[in-house]
Amino acid sequence: MAAPMLVYFQSSLLTALRLLPLAFLIEVLFCSASNQLEGFLLCRKCGFELANSQNLFSMPSKLALGIRNDTIAKNQRVFIQLFKNPHGNYFEVITSHKAYVESDNMNFATDSWFPGYVWNIAKCPRCGTHIGWMFTAAKATLGKAESQISSFIGIILGQVMHEEEVSSLIITPKLYHS
Repeated sequence: MAAPMLVYFQSSLLTALRLLPLAFLIEVLFCSASNQLEGFLLCRKCGFELANSQNLFSMPSKLALGIRNDTIAKNQRVFIQLFKNPHGNYFEVITSHKAYVESDNMNFATDSWFPGYVWNIAKCPRCGTHIGWMFTAAKATLGKAESQISSFIGIILGQVMHEEEVSSLIITPKLYHS
């Protein structure tokens, strides 16, 4: 097993805006204006702290089957996209600038949900659960748009939970109530 690595991605909202049609821009602006989350996203299987909620951002794809804004914590809106892989599996995906994940470093250009990006599998460094995908701009497209986002992580919404959800799952025994 490869040693866990901190994957750090930088991007800007303006970069995404330059690359997208107007219909997507409205969604990006609506979501980003209120995206001030705090806390961590945890692996749903083992509870490992994978990503800081403040690193979530909107990276719309023309290949998304559906797009919505929803809440994760404290009524903060998060941009969520629905994708289908070639095997017929559906995934709701959120995007983050950085996360603490493991990667096998085998990049694939085929079947990418984000045109111009190659992808590889991202796993939880503690339990090995498939958390999502790391997307990296393909070398051929990286030079074409100097403001293009170079890398980001697509996180499967169903594989993570916000740390505030955990406290709602813990039941205090009646013995400890006053």
